[in-house]
Amino acid sequence: FSEPGYAKKINTLFPNLTWLDNQSRKKYKAKGRDEAYGAVKTMGGDVAAVDGMFKNESCSCIEGNPCLDPSTCKDWANRHKVAEEARKRKGLRDDSGKLCN
Repeated sequence: FSEPGYAKKINTLFPNLTWLDNQSRKKYKAKGRDEAYGAVKTMGGDVAAVDGMFKNESCSCIEGNPCLDPSTCKDWANRHKVAEEARKRKGLRDDSGKLCN
């Protein structure tokens, strides 16, 4: 509707109206970071992932490289064997540069 004074008249007749002509009548108020994310306690901090892995780290033995940290390794005692088998499976080179068969 393009009649002059239409919106003002609607506002006086219906002061609690939240939508008019497919437009929201609510005023936007920005929230601060603390107000918006107040329930999230780990914002900007370190997050421990599933299975005791830290900072989204995972066991590198299954990719062909022996793990350096026991807290992320799935089989610390056999990490070199697991990594060697993974290199063979993927056709990667071993520590001396030879192709694994």
